[in-house]
Amino acid sequence: KKIIFCYRKLGDNESALKWSLEAASLEPEDAYIQTMLGNCYLDLHQVETALDHYFKAEILSPENKKVLRPIAWCCFVLNKLDLALNYFQLILDEKPTPNDLINAGHVELCNGNKPKAMERYIAAISSGDISLVQFAETLDFDKHYLISNGVDPTEIQLITDYLRFR
Repeated sequence: KKIIFCYRKLGDNESALKWSLEAASLEPEDAYIQTMLGNCYLDLHQVETALDHYFKAEILSPENKKVLRPIAWCCFVLNKLDLALNYFQLILDEKPTPNDLINAGHVELCNGNKPKAMERYIAAISSGDISLVQFAETLDFDKHYLISNGVDPTEIQLITDYLRFR
Protein backbone atom coordinates (compact mmCIF):
# COMPACT_ATOMS: atom_id res chain seq x y z
CA LYS A 1 0.00 0.00 0.00
CA LYS A 2 2.88 2.34 0.78
CA ILE A 3 4.58 1.53 -2.51
CA ILE A 4 1.39 2.39 -4.37
CA PHE A 5 1.12 5.66 -2.46
CA CYS A 6 4.74 6.56 -3.25
CA TYR A 7 4.45 5.82 -6.97
CA ARG A 8 1.28 7.90 -7.19
CA LYS A 9 3.03 10.79 -5.44
CA LEU A 10 5.88 10.48 -7.95
CA GLY A 11 3.38 10.55 -10.82
CA ASP A 12 4.43 7.09 -12.00
CA ASN A 13 0.89 5.92 -12.68
CA GLU A 14 1.88 2.74 -14.53
CA SER A 15 3.98 1.49 -11.61
CA ALA A 16 1.29 2.47 -9.12
CA LEU A 17 -1.24 0.45 -11.14
CA LYS A 18 1.12 -2.52 -11.34
CA TRP A 19 1.53 -2.57 -7.56
CA SER A 20 -2.19 -1.97 -7.00
CA LEU A 21 -3.01 -5.00 -9.11
CA GLU A 22 -0.44 -7.02 -7.16
CA ALA A 23 -1.95 -5.88 -3.86
CA ALA A 24 -5.47 -6.64 -5.12
CA SER A 25 -4.40 -10.18 -6.02
CA LEU A 26 -3.40 -10.65 -2.37
CA GLU A 27 -6.37 -8.81 -0.81
CA PRO A 28 -9.19 -8.53 -3.36
CA GLU A 29 -11.75 -7.49 -0.74
CA ASP A 30 -9.73 -4.59 0.67
CA ALA A 31 -11.65 -1.34 0.14
CA TYR A 32 -8.48 0.77 0.34
CA ILE A 33 -6.81 -1.25 -2.41
CA GLN A 34 -9.94 -1.03 -4.56
CA THR A 35 -9.91 2.73 -4.06
CA MET A 36 -6.24 2.86 -5.03
CA LEU A 37 -7.01 0.83 -8.14
CA GLY A 38 -9.75 3.33 -8.96
CA ASN A 39 -7.34 6.20 -8.44
CA CYS A 40 -4.70 4.59 -10.66
CA TYR A 41 -7.16 3.95 -13.47
CA LEU A 42 -8.53 7.48 -13.13
CA ASP A 43 -4.97 8.86 -13.33
CA LEU A 44 -4.57 6.85 -16.54
CA HIS A 45 -7.87 8.26 -17.90
CA GLN A 46 -9.57 4.86 -17.81
CA VAL A 47 -12.63 6.30 -16.15
CA GLU A 48 -15.06 3.40 -16.67
CA THR A 49 -12.63 0.93 -15.09
CA ALA A 50 -11.92 3.38 -12.28
CA LEU A 51 -15.64 3.67 -11.57
CA ASP A 52 -15.96 -0.13 -11.31
CA HIS A 53 -13.29 -0.18 -8.59
CA TYR A 54 -14.81 2.77 -6.73
CA PHE A 55 -18.19 1.00 -6.74
CA LYS A 56 -16.53 -2.11 -5.33
CA ALA A 57 -14.86 0.01 -2.62
CA GLU A 58 -18.24 1.52 -1.78
CA ILE A 59 -19.77 -1.94 -1.40
CA LEU A 60 -16.87 -3.17 0.73
CA SER A 61 -16.91 -0.09 2.97
CA PRO A 62 -20.31 1.65 2.83
CA GLU A 63 -19.46 3.86 5.81
CA ASN A 64 -16.52 5.40 3.92
CA LYS A 65 -17.97 8.61 2.50
CA LYS A 66 -14.67 9.60 0.83
CA VAL A 67 -15.32 7.25 -2.09
CA LEU A 68 -18.48 9.18 -2.99
CA ARG A 69 -16.45 12.02 -4.55
CA PRO A 70 -14.60 9.96 -7.15
CA ILE A 71 -17.78 8.01 -7.94
CA ALA A 72 -19.69 11.25 -8.53
CA TRP A 73 -16.84 12.66 -10.63
CA CYS A 74 -16.53 9.53 -12.78
CA CYS A 75 -20.29 9.49 -13.36
CA PHE A 76 -20.11 13.13 -14.45
CA VAL A 77 -17.20 12.48 -16.82
CA LEU A 78 -18.99 9.44 -18.28
CA ASN A 79 -22.19 11.47 -18.88
CA LYS A 80 -24.12 9.46 -16.28
CA LEU A 81 -25.62 12.69 -15.03
CA ASP A 82 -28.54 11.31 -13.02
CA LEU A 83 -26.23 9.01 -11.10
CA ALA A 84 -23.69 11.82 -10.66
CA LEU A 85 -26.43 14.08 -9.30
CA ASN A 86 -27.48 11.39 -6.79
CA TYR A 87 -23.92 10.99 -5.53
CA PHE A 88 -23.29 14.72 -5.38
CA GLN A 89 -26.48 15.11 -3.35
CA LEU A 90 -25.11 12.60 -0.82
CA ILE A 91 -21.90 14.64 -0.65
CA LEU A 92 -23.76 17.94 -0.31
CA ASP A 93 -25.81 16.49 2.55
CA GLU A 94 -22.58 16.04 4.51
CA LYS A 95 -19.88 18.75 4.63
CA PRO A 96 -19.29 19.79 1.02
CA THR A 97 -16.07 21.44 -0.03
CA PRO A 98 -16.06 24.30 -2.55
CA ASN A 99 -14.89 21.77 -5.13
CA ASP A 100 -17.91 19.57 -4.33
CA LEU A 101 -20.19 22.55 -4.88
CA ILE A 102 -18.50 23.40 -8.17
CA ASN A 103 -18.74 19.82 -9.43
CA ALA A 104 -22.39 19.58 -8.36
CA GLY A 105 -22.93 22.86 -10.21
CA HIS A 106 -21.35 21.33 -13.30
CA VAL A 107 -23.84 18.46 -13.20
CA GLU A 108 -26.75 20.86 -12.78
CA LEU A 109 -25.46 22.93 -15.71
CA CYS A 110 -25.21 19.82 -17.89
CA ASN A 111 -28.75 18.88 -16.89
CA GLY A 112 -29.92 22.31 -18.09
CA ASN A 113 -30.63 23.60 -14.59
CA LYS A 114 -28.68 26.86 -14.88
CA PRO A 115 -30.19 28.60 -11.83
CA LYS A 116 -29.23 25.68 -9.58
CA ALA A 117 -25.76 25.55 -11.16
CA MET A 118 -25.23 29.26 -10.45
CA GLU A 119 -26.47 28.74 -6.89
CA ARG A 120 -23.86 26.00 -6.39
CA TYR A 121 -21.09 28.10 -7.93
CA ILE A 122 -22.00 31.13 -5.79
CA ALA A 123 -22.02 28.95 -2.66
CA ALA A 124 -18.53 27.68 -3.53
CA ILE A 125 -17.15 31.20 -3.90
CA SER A 126 -19.09 32.50 -0.89
CA SER A 127 -17.48 29.86 1.30
CA GLY A 128 -14.36 32.02 1.36
CA ASP A 129 -12.17 29.01 0.63
CA ILE A 130 -11.75 29.84 -3.06
CA SER A 131 -11.61 33.08 -4.96
CA LEU A 132 -13.34 33.98 -8.18
CA VAL A 133 -9.96 33.60 -9.93
CA GLN A 134 -9.58 30.07 -8.55
CA PHE A 135 -13.14 29.29 -9.60
CA ALA A 136 -12.40 30.54 -13.13
CA GLU A 137 -9.28 28.35 -13.29
CA THR A 138 -11.30 25.33 -12.18
CA LEU A 139 -14.01 26.10 -14.71
CA ASP A 140 -11.42 26.39 -17.46
CA PHE A 141 -9.81 23.09 -16.42
CA ASP A 142 -13.21 21.33 -16.43
CA LYS A 143 -14.45 23.00 -19.63
CA HIS A 144 -13.90 19.97 -21.88
CA TYR A 145 -16.00 17.79 -19.55
CA LEU A 146 -18.82 20.34 -19.65
CA ILE A 147 -18.67 20.53 -23.44
CA SER A 148 -18.64 16.73 -23.76
CA ASN A 149 -21.78 16.70 -21.62
CA GLY A 150 -23.54 19.11 -23.99
CA VAL A 151 -22.87 22.56 -22.53
CA ASP A 152 -22.43 25.32 -25.11
CA PRO A 153 -18.84 26.67 -24.96
CA THR A 154 -20.16 30.22 -25.20
CA GLU A 155 -22.18 29.73 -22.02
CA ILE A 156 -19.08 28.53 -20.19
CA GLN A 157 -17.29 31.77 -21.04
CA LEU A 158 -20.15 33.80 -19.60
CA ILE A 159 -20.34 32.02 -16.25
CA THR A 160 -17.37 33.76 -14.64
CA ASP A 161 -18.57 37.15 -15.87
CA TYR A 162 -22.03 36.45 -14.48
CA LEU A 163 -20.57 35.50 -11.10
CA ARG A 164 -18.25 38.52 -11.07
CA PHE A 165 -21.16 40.90 -11.49
CA ARG A 166 -23.33 38.93 -9.11
